[in-house]
Amino acid sequence: MITVTETYSLSLSTLKKWEAKVSEPEGAAKAYLTVIAQRPNVVKKALQTSFS
Repeated sequence: MITVTETYSLSLSTLKKWEAKVSEPEGAAKAYLTVIAQRPNVVKKALQTSFS
């Protein structure tokens, strides 16, 4: 099973901090998460294309 962290190249520790409200995403990370929320398949395709 592929995880969200693997799919979107996110740090597991950072994601856990965001989920626990220890910290919040800022700047580019916040924008990236917004795009993932709105167009997850587009992001997946872009990452597969650019890193394959």
